[in-house]
Amino acid sequence: MTLARRTLEPVPLQRLGRLAGNPLTKALAFPVVAAVLAVGASWLLYTGPTAAESTRDPGLHSVVMIGFLLVGLLLTAAVVGVSAGIRRSPRWLRVAVLALSTAVLGAEAVLMAVDGVPGIAADQVPSAAAALAGGAVLYALVLGAVLATERRRDERAAREEQDVLTARRTRPAGPVPSTDQVRSGQQV
Repeated sequence: MTLARRTLEPVPLQRLGRLAGNPLTKALAFPVVAAVLAVGASWLLYTGPTAAESTRDPGLHSVVMIGFLLVGLLLTAAVVGVSAGIRRSPRWLRVAVLALSTAVLGAEAVLMAVDGVPGIAADQVPSAAAALAGGAVLYALVLGAVLATERRRDERAAREEQDVLTARRTRPAGPVPSTDQVRSGQQV
């Protein structure tokens, strides 16, 4: 949304704004829902026949990859939480969703390595499982760094605000000018 605000013309931007304010969009952008969609899509792909079919059908493979891109972007937006028009979830929830989704993807990678993937040659599965686990961990580390930076920024802003309030409370009151000084325009 932030990028769209800076680049789109007014009419498409209004349409996108209505889409962002849509209750369905807000529900999909909730971190738990986004994680279920992202992790669930991966789980369904690698435990069912779709993975094997997508290796033989380029059209299906493209649909699967676009789907992964979309749910991955949705999860990223939900965890980072900076899109305009969508309320940011509490940081603890976003961190928990990130950790849990990474753990589930890691477990999925282990199950893939142990049980294989239906319709995929056994010699190809270990590298796919390693890529899934490594990608999940790398994704979690990058988003974890973003969340840590956000936390430090919020803590710094809170400290600065507290310093301003403290300075206002402890500022000594200057001498009160007398009525004669005010009338004559003298400085105190």
